Amino acid sequence: MTGKKIRLALLFVLGLSLPVCSFAWNPCLSILGNYTITRNYDVVKSGVFDIQNRKVNFGFELTNKFYLHSNYFIKTGLRYNQFKTTISGQNQASALLDMPYHISWATGYESITIPIQFGKYFVTGSGHKGDFYVGLSLGILIPSS
Repeated sequence: MTGKKIRLALLFVLGLSLPVCSFAWNPCLSILGNYTITRNYDVVKSGVFDIQNRKVNFGFELTNKFYLHSNYFIKTGLRYNQFKTTISGQNQASALLDMPYHISWATGYESITIPIQFGKYFVTGSGHKGDFYVGLSLGILIPSS
């Protein structure tokens, strides 16, 4: 089993073990597609480089709601995301080389986080249902290929 498969298996087992501890079984598996709008301020020490983040990234989360009182809940679980940055060396000798980027490499990142959110379940007068929640995520960012 490769390291990536082991990490995904570990995520799956940990994600399933968190909801089992709750008083009520309210699991939620979400497929995450996030769009990155921030700029990457990485610095490459030598030469002129273009650094670009992949805008659309993939992830998933397995969470569970722990209802506290009435319609209030705490939502927690496990979240996994992937990110990618491409670094391209600009042509510094245009008289000798006609390609704009003769050196280019990609760096991947994976994040494993535990979201902790406090929220409220609501129903509108017309019968529409929804959740409103705020919180934070604690985790680690792992370089990958």
